[in-house]
Amino acid sequence: MPGQTHRVRHAAVLLAASSICLTAHAQSLSDLGSSERWFLSNGSTVLGVHEPLGAVFRWTASGGRQPIGSIDAGAPEPRRSLVMQGLTTGGGTLYGTRFVQTNAASYNEAFLWSPGSGTVGVGALPSTAERSFHGTQAIDASADGGVLAGRFLATVASPTGGASELFTHGFRWTRSGGLVDIGELGSTGPGFSTSTYVSAVSADGNAIVGDSHGHAFLWTTAGGMRDLGTLGGADSEFKIISRSMRVSADGSVIVGDSQGSPGGRTHAFRWSASTGMVDLGTPKGQDPGFSANAQPVALSSNGNAVAGFWNEGLPNSAVRSFRWTQDGGMKDLGQLARVAQATPEAPNVVAAAMSANGAVVVGTQTDFVSGGSLQRAYRWSEPTGIQTIEAWTGKSLGGGVAANFAYAVNGDGSLVLGMLSNGHTFLARAAGVIDVDATGAALARNAAQAHAVMNLRETRLRAALAQDCAVFGESGLCLAAGGSYASASDPGAFEAGANLRLGWRIAPHVRVGLALDQAFADDTPSNIELHGGWPMVGAFAVFDAHDAQGAGPALRVATAWHRSDVRQTRLSETGTEAGRGDSRLTGRAAIAEVSYAMVPAPNWRAEPFAGLRYTRVERKAYTEQAGAAFPTSYAAIGRSATTALLGVRGSTAVAANTSLTASAGVERDLHERVDGYDGSIDVLGRFALPAPDIRKSRPFASVGVSHDIDARRRIGAELVVNRHAIQSGHGVAAMLTYAIGL
Repeated sequence: MPGQTHRVRHAAVLLAASSICLTAHAQSLSDLGSSERWFLSNGSTVLGVHEPLGAVFRWTASGGRQPIGSIDAGAPEPRRSLVMQGLTTGGGTLYGTRFVQTNAASYNEAFLWSPGSGTVGVGALPSTAERSFHGTQAIDASADGGVLAGRFLATVASPTGGASELFTHGFRWTRSGGLVDIGELGSTGPGFSTSTYVSAVSADGNAIVGDSHGHAFLWTTAGGMRDLGTLGGADSEFKIISRSMRVSADGSVIVGDSQGSPGGRTHAFRWSASTGMVDLGTPKGQDPGFSANAQPVALSSNGNAVAGFWNEGLPNSAVRSFRWTQDGGMKDLGQLARVAQATPEAPNVVAAAMSANGAVVVGTQTDFVSGGSLQRAYRWSEPTGIQTIEAWTGKSLGGGVAANFAYAVNGDGSLVLGMLSNGHTFLARAAGVIDVDATGAALARNAAQAHAVMNLRETRLRAALAQDCAVFGESGLCLAAGGSYASASDPGAFEAGANLRLGWRIAPHVRVGLALDQAFADDTPSNIELHGGWPMVGAFAVFDAHDAQGAGPALRVATAWHRSDVRQTRLSETGTEAGRGDSRLTGRAAIAEVSYAMVPAPNWRAEPFAGLRYTRVERKAYTEQAGAAFPTSYAAIGRSATTALLGVRGSTAVAANTSLTASAGVERDLHERVDGYDGSIDVLGRFALPAPDIRKSRPFASVGVSHDIDARRRIGAELVVNRHAIQSGHGVAAMLTYAIGL
């Protein structure tokens, strides 16, 4: 637009999965607060910086913000200051500007930061008697982070003895070569007579573009600075303004804007060594009188397509988006259908980014409504024309949330990144659109649900280890059957089933047995289905040296194993997906326990015991197969523990052939392992939710009743309660058993 001084801040925004590079020159992924900047990299990680503190965070879909390092801000509070400029397209290096304070001076300094190398400042050019340097500012970096381009300030003494003048120059920095002044236009030698502003650097780091002395320039490592001229023709007096704004990956093609005459309106141009500066005109054709305005915002990687915005230069004329190609020239991209409450004023349609192949343009349309405006993100391609994100994907996010701004698009145009009306980041492809922030919250809730089901499985395994069959007939056999119930809280889940046990007394003081426990009913968290699988299988062996009164030592060993199929549907929040996949839940456990029974009085018995138990529960890895445009793959999640137990059991007769039993004790994990909730979201990449905290010491208790119908038949019931090692709830197991001796 005429006289416009806006300079688009350049921050390469990238996405994971096959190094998909978003070619937007957007400000950042999203601003989550006035002091935080976030950038999405092709290393499958979102990096953020709390600028005042210099703390660098990694954002993951399930774990949210996690600290991974800090940038040396160069100055103590309260003078600390950081401004992040962008993230390299290689995805591993942040760059920006920091405030440095030393004993001798204080100044702004451009820097790079990576997890491996930490903060690397570019330093400053040495001051002389004739000139003083006042810091550097980062603008852009090469794809690998090896080259940083930016600006620095210098105060230069007047040769006539008058007041000193302040100039801006561009620089190119490398680790090996340090800081190099790229010079200026209109000067016959080194020195400061005008200012130079850097806009971008090529992906290979060998070309820098911007404007100097009011003219567009190209600087290369081989040829230095070159004046690209203006669309108004020769301008040796530098009265016509032109600017280089974008450069192709290899530095051979440049786009920018230029006036046609001093103080006039600007047109977009494309420059190459073979064609020179070419006026891209307007969608209505060439405009030799420069009555319209046009400004580019994006250049395809090969330099053959340009995207930007324009208007006709008439009073109250709206801004429109365009795409220029070598074959088709400049075309207006149209506008979205007007919203119902729109005023008669035409909407502004502003392009923000273009795919690397030049086929797709994204941006934002602003409709004016009574009392304000309404923004809608758009995506344009030749086959589809201009569409809202919701129309392109065929999906809405629900809850009144809509895609407001599109900032970036990947190389082939299949992915679009932007901001929602709730301030969250969205990611869209033809199959759907997701709220990235809400997806993280949903995954965190899924982790809690997964641990709840593993708590349930652990409760059933503990109950299986305690099973016995001790009513024997003449054949030395015991057969028991009954019902079983197990539950876990936070959130609630239960399984109910049938139990069958077989015991064999192989010696007067030795018995062994097997147990089967098949669940027939369950109530698990709403997004988890347990089905199929084997019955829980258990085995036990008991040696007791009890005397006729039932006193004496005993040794018991037992083991249990179980497997079942699991179908898990991702819990959904507004703007997320209910992806669904199948997995398997397995569990195994073993225990060795010693005890000593005492009979302090008739019909009373006390039995202190100690034991060692091993437990392992695991949900296998799986990938969502349905319900998600961005399916998630989940790593296996499991937990295991070796646990010491100490407690006492007691029993007393309350009636003829009827006894009450109870136990209480404490257990402590000697060694434990809990996996984090890890996986990978298609396109977004890996996420990792840290393992939850473990309650290492926990109480447990039980109460039961048994009645001997006769010498060979017994009916009994028992209730066992234990605290979960993970999450805040408790587990309950109940058993109703009828046993007969054979």
